[in-house]
Amino acid sequence: VTFALSAAWAAVWFAAHCLCGRPAQAAYERRLRRSQLFACLASLGALHLLWAAQRWPEDLLFEFSLEHQSLFSMAVGHWVVSAWEDWKCRDSLGRALEKRALGCTGEPSAYLLKLYLSHHVVAIGGYLALLWLRRLAGIGAVGLLFELPVLLLNRRELALRRSPVPQWLRERVGVQ
Repeated sequence: VTFALSAAWAAVWFAAHCLCGRPAQAAYERRLRRSQLFACLASLGALHLLWAAQRWPEDLLFEFSLEHQSLFSMAVGHWVVSAWEDWKCRDSLGRALEKRALGCTGEPSAYLLKLYLSHHVVAIGGYLALLWLRRLAGIGAVGLLFELPVLLLNRRELALRRSPVPQWLRERVGVQ
């Protein structure tokens, strides 16, 4: 059931990638828009799971419901599609960054691809472990809540792709 649900979510996220923008838009922009959707759903789902816990910390350790299974499978599907998107968009990953900003000697895009793919593999493994264990749901809920800052990061990346770049992004006070 877990594999089928995760595969179904991967299909949903792949379809969302295709639908998040006009066909002429770059795959990277569609990646950002789809990621916005996931980050919003993941953050709201995490807040719901944490708010629903009545006995702390017992519920966060031992409670596992259909909601947990659905949200954690959604995360597995998201990270699978994210790995595919990042591979497909690898040349766009570090476009706005300088080498010294990341502390790497090579191309920022290649460096970020390695980091992103490593993250995705660990996230997939972590959520699959939680789905298999049917325990420690609090860890998974907090992991989903970590998607909240992604909403701001993606907003910045989408703004950088606009022409002209929005005023708030050009002013130092707007990005601090």
